[in-house]
Amino acid sequence: MATSSGRYAGIMGTVVDVTVSAATAAAAARAEAAVVEEVRRRAAALTVFDPDSDLCRWRTGAAGPSPGLRDVLTLAAEWHGRSGGAFHPDVGRLQALWDGAASSDRLPAAGAVSAEVERLGRLSFEVGPGTVVRTGDTAAVTLNGIAKGWIVDQGVVRGCAMAGVTRVTVNAGGDICHHGPAALAVGVEDPSRPYDNAPPLARVLLAGQAVASSGGSRRGWRIGGRWYGHVLDPRTGWPVAHVAAATVVAPDAATADALATSLTVLSVAEGMALVDGIPGVGALVVDRDGGRHRSAGWAEA
Repeated sequence: MATSSGRYAGIMGTVVDVTVSAATAAAAARAEAAVVEEVRRRAAALTVFDPDSDLCRWRTGAAGPSPGLRDVLTLAAEWHGRSGGAFHPDVGRLQALWDGAASSDRLPAAGAVSAEVERLGRLSFEVGPGTVVRTGDTAAVTLNGIAKGWIVDQGVVRGCAMAGVTRVTVNAGGDICHHGPAALAVGVEDPSRPYDNAPPLARVLLAGQAVASSGGSRRGWRIGGRWYGHVLDPRTGWPVAHVAAATVVAPDAATADALATSLTVLSVAEGMALVDGIPGVGALVVDRDGGRHRSAGWAEA
């Protein structure tokens, strides 16, 4: 058995680590290259930074959704409904409002926030069997909170389909999916100590599973000397403050990604109720005071 691995920067704004094991060194190298190609291709299709991407062309009405984009939009709409609107794929304008506030070092005007919240009262698109219909202004659809996990999943699927492959692990900035005969131990970052050399808050084992985390300790805005985490509550328009971080283990990274985002927005009780109703999923939520809340399906190594 041979293993091939590599670290790839500049994909989805993060570093992507890929590890593949296969019957021979050549097979492992070929599979690793295929995984990276798949991740790059999917990321290019879903980026908001290239006007020719599948997502941007669909947002402007220049093209219909490609099959992959349709799949992600369908998942996004599903999680919007299951989370009661806590997960929202249409928050680009709200994020831009807070970006502008940070640039001016002044909180956004209450009226501007309220206008965005009103707009977010419904999705700008509807999905049906095999279809996605634009029903409003889709210019602010970003798919943040699910696209990265979905892309990680597609990379793993591509690798597992290669001849002779026995293990594939893809880690895109903490969104990790692992398939293989042995479990993979993954550390959970302590949101009160978001440092690369800090000991983990907990460890989980992934066996044909994925893990994703969400929180505002590393990314956000500093306005008027105060830190505001980057996770926005689409129901209020404000950065969330009651949850410091949420980590989810699920059968796939897209599910883990969407749920982790949802759990940082929902109250702890609402989040635990949502997770406990989904088979094969476990979650750890850390509240703003450092309290740790574990769902029924959460298991630590």
